[in-house]
Amino acid sequence: MSTRIFSAVMICAAFFALPAAATVRPEIAQALQDAHRRVQGMSTPPNTFAAMKKIKTAEAVPNQTAEEKQAVARVKAFVTGGK
Repeated sequence: MSTRIFSAVMICAAFFALPAAATVRPEIAQALQDAHRRVQGMSTPPNTFAAMKKIKTAEAVPNQTAEEKQAVARVKAFVTGGK
């Protein structure tokens, strides 16, 4: 369990360490935040299925920038455990 917590902390640190110029549109950011909350498991059990649905929502947004694609990939890696 401590390995998962460590991984979560590292992914969060990487996710929020985007350059200041990098922006993610609100519709993508909201879906990624929701996905992250679904697997965080602080007050409820992790729900990977629901998190992946939110990631699919973020991936469906058209004309993503490189920063947006990178943010989606980071959260997806967090949810899937890097698989």
